[in-house]
Amino acid sequence: MSVGWRLSKLRRFFISLITLTLGLVFSVLAAEGILRLLGTPTGDLYTVNERIFHEVPGIYEPGQEVVRTINRRLPHKVRINHLGYRGRDFPLKKANGIVRILLVGDSYVFGEFVQENETLPAQLEHFLQARCGGIQVINAGLLGGTIIGESRLIERGLELEPDLVVLVFHENDIEDLYSPLWLGLARNRAAKSRFPISWLYPLVRNTAIWNFAMQISGKLRAVRAAQATRKSKPDATEGAVVSAHSFDSVDFRKRYENELRHLRDFLKVRDVAFTFVTYPGHNAVNGSERHSDSVQWAVDIAAKLGIPTINLLGYLRNNRDPGAAYLLPWDGHPSAKGHSVAATAVMEHLLEQKQVLSSCHSRD
Repeated sequence: MSVGWRLSKLRRFFISLITLTLGLVFSVLAAEGILRLLGTPTGDLYTVNERIFHEVPGIYEPGQEVVRTINRRLPHKVRINHLGYRGRDFPLKKANGIVRILLVGDSYVFGEFVQENETLPAQLEHFLQARCGGIQVINAGLLGGTIIGESRLIERGLELEPDLVVLVFHENDIEDLYSPLWLGLARNRAAKSRFPISWLYPLVRNTAIWNFAMQISGKLRAVRAAQATRKSKPDATEGAVVSAHSFDSVDFRKRYENELRHLRDFLKVRDVAFTFVTYPGHNAVNGSERHSDSVQWAVDIAAKLGIPTINLLGYLRNNRDPGAAYLLPWDGHPSAKGHSVAATAVMEHLLEQKQVLSSCHSRD
């Protein structure tokens, strides 16, 4: 073969490579532009990396201030303080005379789609301050969380010396045990710490393509979890088919109960007061038997374990305008009004129970 032929072949190879690269770059830029035009967020909340995970008790990257537009009809500002929790800053060490409540749960606690002062923890603190003074309610909500991660957040949060831990249950906490977010976050932290992802991640996380992929991933995880708890399986004893929510959900419910028992014992040994709250979604409030059953199951398990419990179902149903308690039709999460009803109910229970707030008055 002649040298000229080899050079010509090499030239064609590089031209093809450059053409392919430019086409790929153009396709990526076009996809990014289209997704941005469609309103896909170009940034969202980020959880801590491996290094920060060992420095703060919270789970979100400290210092973030984000206007979340994951639902364009419900934009809301989120601020993450220096300890990795949503809300204003407060010192790690508790001051004398302060009563701290660590409020833990999923998006219902975090306050998805509502402003800072409209979340359940913020409103509970506001109401208790009016009655007691010297109250701090810490928002340890984790978007997409369930008891697996919530228990770990409680363990980490004991560094804050809480006088009371309040765990909030929502019906999808059972389904979320199929693929606990906390375990996924641990894998992500490990991956983000390794090259080349440690170098690429900071560059791509504020793109519409990345955030679109994260949205799809979250939706697929939710679908798989729902299918796992609803699919029917044969009953080896009866030879019949077990109805939906009667086989897999039993396994997940048992796991939830075991985690709750472990958490109760963990806090009891450390002399930290513990309260359990069931915060139902709009389906249960509107009378869905399946969702109401999940709420009642959680109440019964907490009673069986001897954990003081607040069931918000009746409070939300008896509200003058139950529909206003949720962000329907745009989203099923609670509205500021719903969180207000919930915070009032939790406050009254804590005041009457006098488990921690013994110096406060329960009525004006």
